[in-house]
Amino acid sequence: MSIKVKRQRLRLGLIYGMVAGLAFALLTWGLDAWLLVRANATYPWVKFIPGVIICIISGGLAGWLTMLFEKHGMALLFWGLLSVPYSWLVVWLPLTGASSMIKILDPDLAAWFDFSIVQDLNQFRWVSLVLIGSMAIITGMLEINLIHQAVVSSNPSTSVMIMLVSLVIFCIAGSAADSMINTNLREPVQVVNNLIQFAADNEGLEVPIQTARKMHLSAANQIHGLIQKQRDLTLTGYDAALGMMDILVDFEGSLVKCSVIYGQPTDCIILTSNP
Repeated sequence: MSIKVKRQRLRLGLIYGMVAGLAFALLTWGLDAWLLVRANATYPWVKFIPGVIICIISGGLAGWLTMLFEKHGMALLFWGLLSVPYSWLVVWLPLTGASSMIKILDPDLAAWFDFSIVQDLNQFRWVSLVLIGSMAIITGMLEINLIHQAVVSSNPSTSVMIMLVSLVIFCIAGSAADSMINTNLREPVQVVNNLIQFAADNEGLEVPIQTARKMHLSAANQIHGLIQKQRDLTLTGYDAALGMMDILVDFEGSLVKCSVIYGQPTDCIILTSNP
């Protein structure tokens, strides 16, 4: 094998792994960040930035090492090992990493944090490891043959097609990973933001009783003087079962705590004291 061919294989292996890492990060934390931006959440990118950096670097390394040795046994090893940091990040970033970084970036906001230790944390870790591990191993076992075909092919689009394989597989893994924990922590913020927006849009109007009940409009009764102001929402607390959530809403300096129980907003109260 010529040095030129080997270098081409290594380059494609690097890109193959980086695409997998990027796809995983985009679907796991990128989508989460975008949805949080739309919900007026504070620091929506705090999980995505470290997640995408680590995933791209480690994914590229796994893809490159696989083509360095070009043995399926080594592909199984490297891509299997790749699932360890990925599955760890899926649990650590939303439950520990994000709040730790916010404590550094905004200590005053972090003073309101009151997070319980989540039940069945090891179950989350094992499910994440099995899910991501199976996807990673499939991607790794396909890599060598796909890249060999791309190198000998005269069609430049073949290289693009093999990247689509890792892209699709890790998009599926990332979407599943997002639904494990991120969704549980994101939806209460979205629910409270939707409630406030609905209350603001209908202020002074007569809302049908059924619609008001569906939107839990009574939860916003105490904050009508604030709802037209700009707002920033932050998840500041949850119970061990991730069923009861507290959302801190900053209305241009006026602070409100909204409680959400299993996806239903119950009340929003104006805070008059420091944490």
